[in-house]
Amino acid sequence: MGRGKIINSILKQRGKSDTIRVLFVQRSLAAFNNAGQVLLEKMPLDNDCIMAFSALDPEIRGTTASLLCLNNLAALIPSVVLDEGALDQESRSFQTDKNILPVSGRIEVWWAKLGCEWYVNLAKLVKAALSCFHGPLVESTFSVMGHIVTKNKTNMDVQTYAAYQTIKYHLKSMGKSSIECFAKADPFKDAVCGKLSPSIR
Repeated sequence: MGRGKIINSILKQRGKSDTIRVLFVQRSLAAFNNAGQVLLEKMPLDNDCIMAFSALDPEIRGTTASLLCLNNLAALIPSVVLDEGALDQESRSFQTDKNILPVSGRIEVWWAKLGCEWYVNLAKLVKAALSCFHGPLVESTFSVMGHIVTKNKTNMDVQTYAAYQTIKYHLKSMGKSSIECFAKADPFKDAVCGKLSPSIR
């Protein structure tokens, strides 16, 4: 358990049987264990997606679990078109390749260089996995998605969803509804905006 240099130096100055030292060590260990229990309960460490993503770290390759996680990753990202036979072979070769250099710098750059040379299908899968968006708007995006993707729109492609999302964010930032934003003085006589209807002839 890491306690920092300053605390360790103070503890060394006191004897092992010192009452304050004993109480501090006991309480800090109890707090450490309690925090670990809370993290195990709260964090989704057994999530299939998180476990599969962990296999992207080349430091853990060489195990059966890593190979299974890489193969599961392909099932979790079905939108990537891959040669499944070649992917399985590449995943197995990746586990035992002795010529792979250790990671130095950003992992996506490392994978880009590796994929261009040997692991083409695996690199496509990794690129898709590492391209997942993240940030403070993720939660609100899921909320917006719940209003867009319904049981009648489950086959919506990514471009259409992105367009819906962009329009909804734009209207929200303006504080207006779509009717208020694009209102016309006379809807029967006013000209149609060409930017809003590029496909209409």
